[in-house]
Amino acid sequence: MKYSRLMLPMIALALSSCVYSLFPFYSEETIVYHPEINGKWLSEDSSVMILEPFYGQDDISNDLNISSLKDTPDVNQKAPDSASPKGYKMTFKDDDATLVYLVYLFRVKESTYMDLYPWLEKGVHQIQGEVILIDNLFPVHSVMQIRLEANSLTLKQFNLDKLNKLFKSNRIRLRHEIVNDEVLITAKTPETQKFLENYSKDPSVYGHEEVYIRML
Repeated sequence: MKYSRLMLPMIALALSSCVYSLFPFYSEETIVYHPEINGKWLSEDSSVMILEPFYGQDDISNDLNISSLKDTPDVNQKAPDSASPKGYKMTFKDDDATLVYLVYLFRVKESTYMDLYPWLEKGVHQIQGEVILIDNLFPVHSVMQIRLEANSLTLKQFNLDKLNKLFKSNRIRLRHEIVNDEVLITAKTPETQKFLENYSKDPSVYGHEEVYIRML
C-alpha cells in the first residue's frame, strides 16, 4: 500500500489514492458489519493488514503507542456487556510503516465501501522507522470501495488524477477545497454518499485495486 502526499499542516496522514473528507462517508443507517472480514490479510507486496472488532465510541478515546501493537492482535478480545461491534480496528504494517485506523463498512446502493479514520487520541503513526506524533494533526476520513469474497479482500481505490480534473472543471459539484493540489471534501455526509452513488459504477474514476489474501 502506498502513502499519501497529504502530510500537510493540520491534516493527518491518510492512505494514497483515497478521497479525503472532513466528515464521515458513512451514516448510522448505512453501516454494515461483516464479521468474516476480521483476521489477518496479506497483499501481493507482503503488506499485512489486521482487522479486529471495535467496541466503542467514535471519539476513539484510546491510549495507543507503538509498543502496544502486537504482530497478531487478539481479534477475539472480550466485548463489553450487551454490545455488538459496528466497526473495526485496522492495523496496517509493511517494512516502512505501522498505521492504525478506525474502519467502518457501509453500503450505498449495491456497493460496499470502507471509511478509514486515523486512530488518533494520544497516538502515533510510525513511518519509515520514524515515530510521527499526531496530537497536533487534524484527522480526515478516506474511502475505498471493497469486495469481500471467501478468502480475498479487494480494495478499490479512486483515480485521483481523474477526480481532480472533474473537480477542477466543476463536473463534480461537491463542496471541497484544494490543499497542495489535493482535493479535500468539505461537504457533509448525505452529499458525499450521493457522490459515491453517482460514481459507483463508473470505471473511469477508479484506479488501482489491491488484493489481500486471508492468512488467519
